[in-house]
Amino acid sequence: MRKAIPAVLAALLWLLTGCAAGPEKSAAAAGSPYFQAGRRCAAWSGAGYYFTANRFLYYAGEDTMSPVPVCSRPECLHDRETDPEKIALCNAYFEPYMRGDAAVFFSGGRLYVLTPDGVSLQDGAARFALYEVSPDGASRRKRLQLRRPAGTQMPDTVLISGGELLLAAASYDEEENASVDVGAYPLTGISHTPRPLYRGGSGGYVSALLGAGDFLYFQELDGSGVYRQRILNRETGETVLLGQLPAYKDLSVLECVPFAGGLIVSALRGGEVCLLKADPDGGDPAEWVSADRLPVPSAPLMASDDRYLYLLQIRDTGGEPHTILTALTPDGRAAASLDMTALVPGFQEVQLTSGRHLLINAASHGENSLWYLDKDALSGGSVRPVRFYGGT
Repeated sequence: MRKAIPAVLAALLWLLTGCAAGPEKSAAAAGSPYFQAGRRCAAWSGAGYYFTANRFLYYAGEDTMSPVPVCSRPECLHDRETDPEKIALCNAYFEPYMRGDAAVFFSGGRLYVLTPDGVSLQDGAARFALYEVSPDGASRRKRLQLRRPAGTQMPDTVLISGGELLLAAASYDEEENASVDVGAYPLTGISHTPRPLYRGGSGGYVSALLGAGDFLYFQELDGSGVYRQRILNRETGETVLLGQLPAYKDLSVLECVPFAGGLIVSALRGGEVCLLKADPDGGDPAEWVSADRLPVPSAPLMASDDRYLYLLQIRDTGGEPHTILTALTPDGRAAASLDMTALVPGFQEVQLTSGRHLLINAASHGENSLWYLDKDALSGGSVRPVRFYGGT
């Protein structure tokens, strides 16, 4: 039987933009910190970062972290332009969707941006477009057109993997009942219909779509308001509920992320949080980090890159809750544990990319800002975030 998550943890696990969450989330306060695992508004190119902010696509070289709009059209003023017609002509301008700026990817040496593409006047179907943008901003072209049923929201969680755009989205009928699905669109041409990978029941929602090897990992909110962690084998098409595998019968599974050649699973055992390391298919789990080795004894949000497993946890100080970011090495050792509430004014989320830096979103006094954190300095104990876009 699953154990209820205390209210202070439920607030941490609230989804804002397709982030990771626990298995029994109900309504919780907006503004809680999270990892950006859904919209993916930043991408690592091998030498720097492409990111979207305030309707524009930017590039910041890793060494300078000085952002410039990704447009090389002559006489274009980019984000300094005030004429709406001229703004729309900028190669770096992309319409946002309801939960934030357009999604950006860098895959196979190519730069992609996913953005709304209008609504069909015939049947009310929503359209989305995947653009391929030249890395220098000289050109952009529509590579893929996605057509979704009427009532479909902009997909909250997307991923490019194996030459396909993987998309999880919810559709709503006239009575506001939701159904969810995960589909794959090839990147080779215009396509209206995805190759179906998973179809959920009514009243559901899919978030935190992650991929590693032959497997996809995502969480589904079912009609009863419970989040369940699923693993999908892309070769066989089979989907399993992680928490229902026999090896997890005495645990309440919270979430999982691929890391260091395996799968890290957070779970509750006897009311205490533990981290397990399992095979990529979820099998053969073994304790990786026990509750007494966690910086904060609360359920974490998890994310990973090629260097660290990251935890976001809430520390209750008796006043304003503080968000603690911890970076764990492949052997489970804590390389750093940082109080993000104290370090970054208005801290909101961490955007995960490869490369040297973690990117951080913040909002303070009505202004949005982006910060970076040097991963190389995490183990030194003196690392501090640096603002590189927005804010004052």
